[in-house]
Amino acid sequence: MAKKIAKSIIIPEDIQSDIIRKTFESFKFQTIDSKLLESTNDKWRYWKNRIKSDNFNIDDFANTINNVESEEAINNSYYLMYFLEFTSLVYGSSKPGNAFNYGIKMNPDRLTYTIYDNKNLAVEKSDVEKIFNDKIKPWLQTFINSDLVGKIRMIEQGNELIKAGQLLRKIIVLEHPEEVLSIYQDDTIKKAYEYFVKGDKTDFYTQNTDLYTHLLNLFGLEKNVDNQLRLTNYI
Repeated sequence: MAKKIAKSIIIPEDIQSDIIRKTFESFKFQTIDSKLLESTNDKWRYWKNRIKSDNFNIDDFANTINNVESEEAINNSYYLMYFLEFTSLVYGSSKPGNAFNYGIKMNPDRLTYTIYDNKNLAVEKSDVEKIFNDKIKPWLQTFINSDLVGKIRMIEQGNELIKAGQLLRKIIVLEHPEEVLSIYQDDTIKKAYEYFVKGDKTDFYTQNTDLYTHLLNLFGLEKNVDNQLRLTNYI
């Protein structure tokens, strides 16, 4: 907060806007590491297929690195939330969150679990599996199978256990790279939307998609994965 206040005092608003403009002008010349992009997409296909399958289980979702034994899982970044947090930075950045935000986390004993907003801090795996199968797995499967509008609606409606909104946004970027900008911070999108689009939309997703379309037209870019618009969270 102190940094934000200092920035607003030191840098006048018109200069801030100029900084935003120049940053957006420079991003179109950025290059994407094709090997990293391909690797990330391959890993995402693995996790997407796991989520869709009946084999998707609590270990895929709420494991710890030291507890992963599957070589296939290790090669694809251990477990789903680890992949979304740490290994898909090619599609933007997300800050590691509290494990509670994922609904279920494995405890250090690697035997019991903690459930989001539950006072019982040592739940047996058999009980956790039922909660996962009833409230998390089917929700994620529906989420993956939905179109962009459906995914946005599901995030807005929420899930009683999954509170990791930034990571759900990352799934949207992974699934719909030609429709949204890979930015997760609301404030960054808001300021860019106000500067470029100057519209009256207020929700994150509408601002994001409108801004994406505007920048495509502004810079004469085509909608394709190779020229995907990627912006750094510079604000």
